[in-house]
Amino acid sequence: MRICLVGLHFAEYTTRLALALAENHDVLLILSQPNFSGELDGVLPEKPPRLSLVTLPHRISPKVIFGNTIELVRRIKAFKPDVIHLQEVTRDYQVFALPFLKRIAPLVGTVHDPSPHSGLEAKRHARSRHRFYEPWSRSFYDRAIVHGESLALDLKAAVPKMDGQRIFVIPHGPLGPLTMPKVKPETGNLLFFGRIHAYKGLRYFIEAVRDLKARGFKVKGVIAGEGSDLPPYRAEILNESAFDLIEGYIPRNRSFELFEQAQLAVLPYTDGTQSGVAALSFGFGRPVVATRVGSLPELISDGVTGVLVEPRNAKALADAIATLLENPAAYESLTRGVAENISGPLSWMSIADMTVSVYEGICSDCVGLAGQYE
Repeated sequence: MRICLVGLHFAEYTTRLALALAENHDVLLILSQPNFSGELDGVLPEKPPRLSLVTLPHRISPKVIFGNTIELVRRIKAFKPDVIHLQEVTRDYQVFALPFLKRIAPLVGTVHDPSPHSGLEAKRHARSRHRFYEPWSRSFYDRAIVHGESLALDLKAAVPKMDGQRIFVIPHGPLGPLTMPKVKPETGNLLFFGRIHAYKGLRYFIEAVRDLKARGFKVKGVIAGEGSDLPPYRAEILNESAFDLIEGYIPRNRSFELFEQAQLAVLPYTDGTQSGVAALSFGFGRPVVATRVGSLPELISDGVTGVLVEPRNAKALADAIATLLENPAAYESLTRGVAENISGPLSWMSIADMTVSVYEGICSDCVGLAGQYE
């Protein structure tokens, strides 16, 4: 099968999927150069012979948008794919290319976030052109992929015309090195990582770390990232020795160091869809303590790869962390569970097989409709 994968965001995710697919198929991978550089340092982890890579520049200028639209369509048309698989991003040139891509091959869209996150992100989304781009983009998908059953329901609610037979649930694969780290974690190192917006639940992380310190645990709450929910807490974080604040964009090599040092990644989300942070933590072999929101309970198996608690409950969060700090055997059991899952049901080869099944279904549906495609 000839597969075109377009990832103008989510470069590492798209690349991992492309590498697995290229074991058995011809793959054209199209990425945004800045995103590729930021997430993978502009270097493919490996280069199978059946994988071709194209990168596009990204700037908000009419000339670049127009040029990228033409180049995207030209490259894909020349490749003659059996299927085009897009990571849903509302980049102008991907959106503008959709009517032309629809004439080349069937379209599959992976929808990472069926609805915007709450708080400032939702407000910005409501005021931007992207709120029009999403329904427009989804109207072109022949099939959609999401990362959890709850997200499938969200997508059906957002796009009533997209029935359940066109939406497929495939898990989010692990990110990062995908090998068990040789460096032992620092005991009590608790990592809160990524974009810091209200839905990430920073206040509950802060309260849980304080609770653990009050109980006598030697813990360090490492807060790494930037976002709109950090300023209200910055002063108190900086004034307490229980916390380390690493503010700003975290480069790839620095994020690797942070996850290697961490004993646990902590995700006290108040709401959400899926989590690249959990996927990254798994890639480093680190268990996760998280809340039961969105599709997190489908990615994080409670008692196997992490521990789940109810959202907006700092005490429950602290209790879950304390249990793992007090019981090394329980913690080691979770690390084994992570290793088994990322080499089994969450492996990229397993995810590629599930994705190919979606492609095969859509291609069989298109038999006899060849005249629809150029």
